[in-house]
Amino acid sequence: MTATAPSTSPIATAPAVVEIGRELEALERQLGAQRAALADKQTELSVAQRSKGTGSADRVHTLGVEVEELEATIVDLERQQVDVRQRDTATREAAARAALERERVAAEAALAATATAMTSAALELVKVCAVHRAALEQRAAVEVAISGRADDARAVIVSRNAGGVIQALEPVMSWVTRDPAIQPLARDHYGTPREPKWTDPISQLVAQFFAAWNEQQDHAGGV
Repeated sequence: MTATAPSTSPIATAPAVVEIGRELEALERQLGAQRAALADKQTELSVAQRSKGTGSADRVHTLGVEVEELEATIVDLERQQVDVRQRDTATREAAARAALERERVAAEAALAATATAMTSAALELVKVCAVHRAALEQRAAVEVAISGRADDARAVIVSRNAGGVIQALEPVMSWVTRDPAIQPLARDHYGTPREPKWTDPISQLVAQFFAAWNEQQDHAGGV
């Protein structure tokens, strides 16, 4: 039998599992000893049965009783072994459920923390958008003051706003809510930030966002 390194999984190291493991090992040792004793006793009985000397019948009877006692002991130990193995299975299943529950609690905490972080980041983005709007209005006012044409304010707002950044975030929603049964997009789906597949400003931003997404997924171990 090849020796294997002891497992260090949460299930194998659970106190109840360790305790039952020790119980099983003790039973294995007892069974091994009893089976060895039975083999020896059966050998003695076989020799005695072939003997024709004085007292051989009594010796055969005595050995026969001892063999029966050892066999009964082994049957009882084997029954105990079956019971303990059943308890071991049930205990391991319970330990596995407990480990998964701990993982769920930890994952739920991480999920709540990241959701809060997303909300905070979104609020900061809204504030930046407001500051950006104020800068647009200031730039538009200066343009009107220079040209004297009110329509120039509209032209500045339309042409110089960074609203495309918000529009480029739209695909991110599909990345966040992707069904686990659906394969994620290939890394080159949008090209690369240096060589995007589509060259309009929004597509270029999407390619940058997707590269950042993949980099963070690599760091976080996601898919």
